[in-house]
Amino acid sequence: METYITSPCKKICSYFSKDLPICKGCGRTDDEIRNWMDYSNDQKKLVIKNSRKRLKIYAKNLSRRASR
Repeated sequence: METYITSPCKKICSYFSKDLPICKGCGRTDDEIRNWMDYSNDQKKLVIKNSRKRLKIYAKNLSRRASR
């Protein structure tokens, strides 16, 4: 039996912008959020890995903009 992987949702459901539909809380795309329950555990692990990378990238970009 596979272990259940919980959603990475942080209950901060808002996007960086209309042009950048990435959730500020969890870093997932619309499709990843919408399809979460249909994903296999391997797919969920990949989504979590990619969403964490996205959040780091966007946080770094936002801090650069703020320091200008």
